[in-house]
Amino acid sequence: MRINDLIDPQAVPLGEPYGLVVRADVPVVAQLTRLDTRRGGLSTAIAPGYWA
Repeated sequence: MRINDLIDPQAVPLGEPYGLVVRADVPVVAQLTRLDTRRGGLSTAIAPGYWA
């Protein structure tokens, strides 16, 4: 799922910090990958999956 595709109940504002909460009825592992294109080069950051 792409964070910038989420629009309900509110779109994520561009250029602003944000957080994400994942809720599920079954166990899931969530991993966040971020591609930063603000400057000329590309930068990728990955937050490892977490199982609670």
